[in-house]
Amino acid sequence: MTDTSHRASDSGFTYQLSDSERVSSGVVQAVAAASGVSPIPDLSPTSGIGRADTITPLYSAIDPDALDALFTPDAPDRALPSGTVTFPYHGYAVTVRSDGTIHVEPADATSDVASD
Repeated sequence: MTDTSHRASDSGFTYQLSDSERVSSGVVQAVAAASGVSPIPDLSPTSGIGRADTITPLYSAIDPDALDALFTPDAPDRALPSGTVTFPYHGYAVTVRSDGTIHVEPADATSDVASD
């Protein structure tokens, strides 16, 4: 994993994790950037969860700790596990790759991932 960077394209939004960034944090940042909302959910009792200008909490779609564990070596001298995981979140299909790339595209653009 290298520098934090991102880019939008016709096929979606791609985000690159930094070396010290947790996958779960990167997913929230990527989806917030792609959707143009705040990456910090407003969970105050008067705001109501699901406001249009804030992101849905990640735990509503996937266990953030489990997601982080999937892409973390189980020992310092081991290589990063390889693979991908795709899941629906905040109206997007999110694909996380073991190289630290997070790809976000509208859920309706993919037929094999249900929207939340």
